[in-house]
Amino acid sequence: MMKMLRDYAGGLVCFLFPFLLLAGVAFWMSLRIYRPEAALEMADHYLEAQYPGVRWELSELLMIGESVGKKWRLEYAGTQPDGRRIRANLLVDRWRPEHLSGRFVLLFSPTQILDGGWDNPSAWDRATAGLSRFVFLGTGLALLLLEMFWLHRTYRYERFRKRDALLLLALGGMLLFTLLVLETHPGFIAACGLIFAALGLLALAGKRKAIPVAEGS
Repeated sequence: MMKMLRDYAGGLVCFLFPFLLLAGVAFWMSLRIYRPEAALEMADHYLEAQYPGVRWELSELLMIGESVGKKWRLEYAGTQPDGRRIRANLLVDRWRPEHLSGRFVLLFSPTQILDGGWDNPSAWDRATAGLSRFVFLGTGLALLLLEMFWLHRTYRYERFRKRDALLLLALGGMLLFTLLVLETHPGFIAACGLIFAALGLLALAGKRKAIPVAEGS
């Protein structure tokens, strides 16, 4: 009994609890990527701080970019207190909506660029820019099949060792990240996290309950 409890404790500490934490972080990140509220808040803060008194209206909101280079593109039109029109084209990082990665503010009558600049893509952005969605989709399917195979293997052989837990944790984390890159709906990511956590518990239990107790033991 004590040995079984130790086995369960190792699986819980090395797999279940860290995986649920990873799933929670992935769900939170998917909300930031999927919803524009945080980007709109950051854009409003920037425009109000830089151009007080201007009445801004959002004219266009677009998702642009792929992979880790996801951006929100926000276009604003406004009117200054003196009646002159002004436009702003902003790029907001979808992974980090508090980060303004590009801005171009144009004042009319006379035409004048008030602010302009675009961040250079990071090394990670450049490295993944050439990878299509099909590459990430294929990677996700491969990770899913490998994780299902290892869960089945662990359950079948009634062993849940530390290396099994760490491997399943790594596979699950990479799968969740792939779902993030593919812009999967947050509800689907949450469901996947719960399903794999339940399957991990099943693999942790193995077939021990089905093993009959020998007579006289």
